[in-house]
Amino acid sequence: MKRTIPSFLGLAVLAAGLAGAALPVSAQTQSNAVPLREGNIWGGVAHDPNPGVVDPEERAAGVAPSAQQNDAINAKINHLYDKLLDKPLKTHANGGTP
Repeated sequence: MKRTIPSFLGLAVLAAGLAGAALPVSAQTQSNAVPLREGNIWGGVAHDPNPGVVDPEERAAGVAPSAQQNDAINAKINHLYDKLLDKPLKTHANGGTP
């Protein structure tokens, strides 16, 4: 006994196959597009603070820290850095490090 597929079902499968064949082209086009945002870069511009840009802008706006304030900030950062380096690593109960 030979089974046959109804013609409307065959046409539906053919149409779905043709529609599916068009999808990779559109997906490929989308993957080649430049992403709007990638990490801290969007619009083609890095949005991380840049001291070479921020410092002159702060001075021009009159909000730049004084030399004494910069020294105090740097001393605090160095103190925290030294404190972190001198701190021994904690170990788990099994003797390994976290």
